[in-house]
Amino acid sequence: MNDNELLMLLKSDPEQGLAQVVRQYSAYVHKTAYTRLKDVCTREDIEEAVSDIFLMFYNIGSKNSFEMTSVRALLSVIAKRHCINIFHRQCRQEETLVYDDLENVLADEEHDNTELIEAVKQL
Repeated sequence: MNDNELLMLLKSDPEQGLAQVVRQYSAYVHKTAYTRLKDVCTREDIEEAVSDIFLMFYNIGSKNSFEMTSVRALLSVIAKRHCINIFHRQCRQEETLVYDDLENVLADEEHDNTELIEAVKQL
């Protein structure tokens, strides 16, 4: 089914049209999300992102009565922007350890980490 047929289906029967869009573009959206989020998200988070992308597509489309030029183009823009937002959110949440704190953490260990501390300092 091409984009024009999908748009006509979305206008006439939005639920069935969305189901067809998901069937047709699921692999494309999943690949986009996986490529951008694989380093910072779990598989479950990526699946949730894919679901969110299709929901955003439906909400945007229904607001505009599915008056768009291309289903794939809109899905692509939504997917890329949503993944960028998730990526930035995940990176902000990452706990970073300052180099000076690393020595303190290693020193607090019960074991004698003198060699490890010296190796880290040499880096």
